[in-house]
Amino acid sequence: MSDLAGPGSKYTDTDRRRAVAEYCATGNVSATSRAISIPRPTIHGWLKTDWWEQEVSEVKQQITEQICAQSMQIATKSGEAILDRIENGDSTMVRNPDYTKDEEVSEQNPLYIEIKTPVKAQALAVVGGIAVDKTISLSVPQSRPASDSDKIENLIKKFQAISQAHSDQLEKSVVSEQ
Repeated sequence: MSDLAGPGSKYTDTDRRRAVAEYCATGNVSATSRAISIPRPTIHGWLKTDWWEQEVSEVKQQITEQICAQSMQIATKSGEAILDRIENGDSTMVRNPDYTKDEEVSEQNPLYIEIKTPVKAQALAVVGGIAVDKTISLSVPQSRPASDSDKIENLIKKFQAISQAHSDQLEKSVVSEQ
């Protein structure tokens, strides 16, 4: 039996999942209808079903996971490139001072050569500062905001401490007057 389509339905689960995927990509019922040749009223009806919401949620979760994986790849490759620049310098192409016009340009006699120049201190400071900030933010446990009941409990404790301090002072003054 089908997960999404009811008995005798004209459209299969595959048709319905295609509609969900297209709708997630376009965000538009008319565009979805044109792309997959299913009437707009049918898709509008599906929008109101529980299975549609569940399928959309699954598609969005898959997209989120894919974006996270790609972001991690970007962060890793960027980090590797930055480390290479810090260790070896930035690459710059300059005119080869040994180039002789009498010879043709070749691997042995290139017109331009690559040189490595040290990364400037200001750039290193920015990169280093960001790296330190990110490291700290990832290693520090995230604190949860205090709830109203936590705040009230803290106020009660403070009032009790103040009350106790005044009570102790009052007792001392009464004892000393006697």
